[in-house]
Amino acid sequence: MVDARLSGHRVVIVGGSGRLGRPVALAASALGADLLLAGRDVRRLEWTAAEIDGRVEVRHVDPADDASTESFARQAGAADHLVSVATEWGYGPEGFEWAPAPVTEIGGVVLLAWHLDVRGSLTVVPGPESVVSRLVCALASAAAPVRVNVVSPGAARDVVPAVLDLFTSTTTAAVVSA
Repeated sequence: MVDARLSGHRVVIVGGSGRLGRPVALAASALGADLLLAGRDVRRLEWTAAEIDGRVEVRHVDPADDASTESFARQAGAADHLVSVATEWGYGPEGFEWAPAPVTEIGGVVLLAWHLDVRGSLTVVPGPESVVSRLVCALASAAAPVRVNVVSPGAARDVVPAVLDLFTSTTTAAVVSA
């Protein structure tokens, strides 16, 4: 039997081709969601979209650029869930580590939430030092009645189920460590 928990839900995933965005996209699609994958690298987004059996659109957006974000939101329309997983991974002086990308900072997240017609939830997976996780309560207050969730980064196998579970959560705001 197919799990269709997200059937009829439109999920926008910013950073939808990355190390976390791709597995979130694949899992949400498997649960019946219609997807809009967005990010800076359309070619990578198209590669991810090619792996998805369900309905999927691909669009460019640079959440660090106000004009790009506003244009994207006008074209994208409404969404049941917005997921921002636009973080960067790499090797730094201490070995493998997270580095926050511009979208994980409060300005990019607020612009996306403000301009996109989000009806259900906003879930952010920021870098570990991101200001977003510290300001989730203020963001939840500003975005009400949209539910705001922050998933602290961990292994992709832990983050993906946490993000999917939050789509159907009834909490007003949540900070989840994955």
